[in-house]
Amino acid sequence: MKRIIAVLISIFILLTISACGNSSKKDDETSQSLEDYIESISKALEDGSYWTTVSSEPELLIEVYESYAEITGCKNAVGSIVIPKEYNGKPVNRIAPGAFEGMLGITSVLLPDSLHEIGNRAFMSCSGLSSINIPDTVKTIGSAAFYGSGVKCVNIGAGVTEIGSNAFGNCTDLESIKVSAANTTYADESGVLYTIDRTELVRYPAGRTDESYTIYDTVQKVSNFAFSYSQHLKSVTVGNSVTSLGDYTFLSCTKLESINLGSSLTFIGANTFDSCTALNSVTIPEGVRTIGYISDSLECGGSFIGCTALTEINLPATLVAIYQRSFEECTNLARVNFAGSAGEWAAITVGEHNEPLTKAEIRFNK
Repeated sequence: MKRIIAVLISIFILLTISACGNSSKKDDETSQSLEDYIESISKALEDGSYWTTVSSEPELLIEVYESYAEITGCKNAVGSIVIPKEYNGKPVNRIAPGAFEGMLGITSVLLPDSLHEIGNRAFMSCSGLSSINIPDTVKTIGSAAFYGSGVKCVNIGAGVTEIGSNAFGNCTDLESIKVSAANTTYADESGVLYTIDRTELVRYPAGRTDESYTIYDTVQKVSNFAFSYSQHLKSVTVGNSVTSLGDYTFLSCTKLESINLGSSLTFIGANTFDSCTALNSVTIPEGVRTIGYISDSLECGGSFIGCTALTEINLPATLVAIYQRSFEECTNLARVNFAGSAGEWAAITVGEHNEPLTKAEIRFNK
């Protein structure tokens, strides 16, 4: 306090010296003014009025439009954040993309029942956020909206009709996703997120402690990133009705040792088993025609890239293409069991950066 007053006095003296001549009358006036100034500053510092623009409380940044208001950011984002239902007479309908991204000090967020949309990356990397309740009014949860956050449980309201890709990706503490029974688009089965008709598995909570999981026989598609970053899974059984495994489906499931793929599978996406470093053996069922896909970027394409424990793989005679990087960094791949003949193997298109596959021992069934 004394140091602040001293600095202010110094500034005052410098200003008054430059403005005053040698008149004794002016000296007396300056002396009295200085005393009054010191007294006013001291009172202001004591009652806190000098600090009215400085706050340790969260301060929301809000954009107001013709018919609604949008949360665009936050200053001093620590502790509990309460999103208002309205601002300046406008309903708060939206949280903008990246509005709270990387704000590690947030521990809880209360969302209003005026909210319609949670933007892409809205709460991305909010590692202190432990739970979230999505109100019934919300229709859209954007891509990566809660990616890398600390949420342990998520409650999804009745109104949600769209959940973007990887909305809950890399939430390694997430144990359960619950959906309102009144929701007509999504449902949960024991905390695992599905579409309402159970034909698509959308998200398996990465922090769920089960070591094995069997995908329902009603499921036809497993979404992109669905099992990514699962912390405890050691084995997964894919039901016989599943025809497609999406991109990055099992990305970085580092404890996954075995995968039992169903007989109806025809498509394995890009980077499906990327960095599954404990996976040691895989059997690709008959009917699968391609592994990975062609991309202009070498950043994607490799279905089994980085599966460093993979020693053996069984491939079907129906294969026509193994695309780029599919087996890159599979440094221990020693044997490939191919269900077809040497001639059929030679006819398969094999993309670049698949040296572990092409250098392995190939055994033919015909």
